Amino acid sequence: MKKLPKTLIALGAASAVALAGCSSDEVSDNVSDATSSVSDAASDASDAVSDQADKAAAALKDWDGSYRSLGSYINDPEMAADFAKAALDHSQNWEDLKTKILGTYGDGKEGLVIDGDQMTFVGDYKDLDNPADAPSTYEFEETVDRKVGDDDDYTWYVFKAADDSAPYPFLILGEKEDEDNTTYFHARFGDNKDELLDTQELPTFVDPDTATQATIEELLFDHDHEHADGHDHEGHDHDDHDHDHDHDH
Repeated sequence: MKKLPKTLIALGAASAVALAGCSSDEVSDNVSDATSSVSDAASDASDAVSDQADKAAAALKDWDGSYRSLGSYINDPEMAADFAKAALDHSQNWEDLKTKILGTYGDGKEGLVIDGDQMTFVGDYKDLDNPADAPSTYEFEETVDRKVGDDDDYTWYVFKAADDSAPYPFLILGEKEDEDNTTYFHARFGDNKDELLDTQELPTFVDPDTATQATIEELLFDHDHEHADGHDHEGHDHDDHDHDHDHDH
């Protein structure tokens, strides 16, 4: 049997002597104070761990790559005829649906280029390979769960510009997802973080190297635009949606 360290024995003896001269109420108060102190310390430690976990939750490089806005495909002349036919197949008027889609996904930026901790906002998707605008550095701030359609806990990753030169103070990204081997994600950017988190608009960006006409139609017609109508994200229950972020993207 191991012997107790002398410091613990001395501490125990001192406590016993101190308590011996106290009334039962005083002893109770002392025990309560000690318990409260331990609880506070545990709470502080838990908060510190939580803060560290938040800081490590994501990095902008997790989204590395060049992406084209889903909305930019709407006016692509090479796809226009097929879009109109797909709209009819879904019993929807193409012009009305196009207006709805642009209202949901249109953001004035047709592309995003992410490289490490830097983001370049591209005005015209044709410039994705050689953006004219300078990149801006963004730092991860926090994760926030918000209601999106019927999904009560869709996770957003919030990034804040490192300095005032960035065109948007806040950048909010959804997890990278996959549709028929095409990577896509939702993104919001602007001046007011709370407004960005609360809106139901879902600007969506896809990997143009793997996107096909069929994939784009699937995203446009079968589920993503349904957010604007209050339907479920991706057309299924939110319990099926994986919110575990993969840092090995």
